[in-house]
Amino acid sequence: RKFTLLCHMATTVTRLDPYYVDAYAYGGMLLAAIGGDDNAMRLLRKGAVNNPESEEILFEMAKIWVLNRYEEPYAEEMAVKYLRMVAERSGEHADFYFDWIRGIQLRSNPGESARALWEDILRTAEDEIIIELAKSNLLQLTLEANVKMLREVA
Repeated sequence: RKFTLLCHMATTVTRLDPYYVDAYAYGGMLLAAIGGDDNAMRLLRKGAVNNPESEEILFEMAKIWVLNRYEEPYAEEMAVKYLRMVAERSGEHADFYFDWIRGIQLRSNPGESARALWEDILRTAEDEIIIELAKSNLLQLTLEANVKMLREVA
């Protein structure tokens, strides 16, 4: 149960077929599950370079930051970064990932980093649903800031 050759096997498979997304995604997931986060991230980064449109690889990278590296100082920022990349590629499931991003931001720092993320999404989005979602989140952030200010004044 030590899986000592898992990293070697995943690397070999991806070397033989650099476009085989499942080898990166499942290899990264299994490596992360046994505590090999660094090896998993190396494998997944290589997969993201070779398969830039893959949602699965980026999702596995986000999960590592959320589940395994949550205690690191910039873990939430990295998770949001990868979840945003997944959302931009996922089409009809984008709301799920944006809701997850919003939850992470509310737990950590709902201030300027959240506003910057949604403003950037609003500037770069092409899908009308994502544009409306960004507008809605920006409005909600403004309302939250106003409520906070009113509470302080009161």
